[in-house]
Amino acid sequence: MSFVNAEITKAGRNTTSRQNSYANMLARICESSPAANVDVITSALGLDTRIGSKYLKGALSYGGPASARQSPLVQLRTIGRSPDLAQTVDRFNVCRFLGSRICPASNHGYGRILGLTYKAGTDVVEEAAGFLLAKELAGRA
Repeated sequence: MSFVNAEITKAGRNTTSRQNSYANMLARICESSPAANVDVITSALGLDTRIGSKYLKGALSYGGPASARQSPLVQLRTIGRSPDLAQTVDRFNVCRFLGSRICPASNHGYGRILGLTYKAGTDVVEEAAGFLLAKELAGRA
């Protein structure tokens, strides 16, 4: 595989793993209707072999140090194409819905976040969802 093909493959892979963001969007929609169940919906969507169910689960925002520079947004803008879909997914991803749902674990306002780094076994916190959540919560104190 050429370097150019590898770079585009990596950007494309980053896009397909963003199914988590789509599942999160569906979860926000389901929250407005008590009769809706996001797990039932994503399971049904996952039965379509073109979609699959492996990554169609709610999760924290995607992130990490390579996220911004390997984004399809960058690739599409570089070649002068419209990044509408990638831009919408990225915009939803950075919408930090989790911080607004967290209550302090005690009367003293202390809590714990497991997994501050981008990936287990590393010390990389750049654009890591856990680290960004901790910053958001610390800003409220």
